[in-house]
Amino acid sequence: MPDGVAVSRQFVRVTQKGNCVVDWGRNIYQDIYTGEKIDLDENEFTYIVKDSELMMLKQYGIIKDFDQHSVFVYPMNDIYGF
Repeated sequence: MPDGVAVSRQFVRVTQKGNCVVDWGRNIYQDIYTGEKIDLDENEFTYIVKDSELMMLKQYGIIKDFDQHSVFVYPMNDIYGF
């Protein structure tokens, strides 16, 4: 099993602007590149990240790995402030 924090692929999304984000639900998104919380406009759509995009993210060291079901990300900032 790869190292990193496993996130279900359905929650790794790409925005209209090309940001790769984790969708934590309740309109909370976290940028995979920076680890920062980002706000999306109501009309901004997202789609589930594609294999080709994941390969590029892995090649550039943004994610650790991925498989058919999960994306293994590096630990990110705590965006909830607990």
